Amino acid sequence: MRTASEYLRANPHARSTTIAHREKVAATVEQLQREIAAKGMNTRPRSETTVRKMMRGIAALMARAKQ
Repeated sequence: MRTASEYLRANPHARSTTIAHREKVAATVEQLQREIAAKGMNTRPRSETTVRKMMRGIAALMARAKQ
């Protein structure tokens, strides 16, 4: 995402409300990124995914059907 200053450089006649909106969005994104990093949410979950559970269930059913 381009910052407000980059946007203003590309669009010198941009409205002040657009520039303010871009700054607000950039600040919000930065805050959310800090919160994610602080909580350690950027790592993959250690639990088994739903798809993997389904695949194990299907494999178990197929094994039963072969017997």
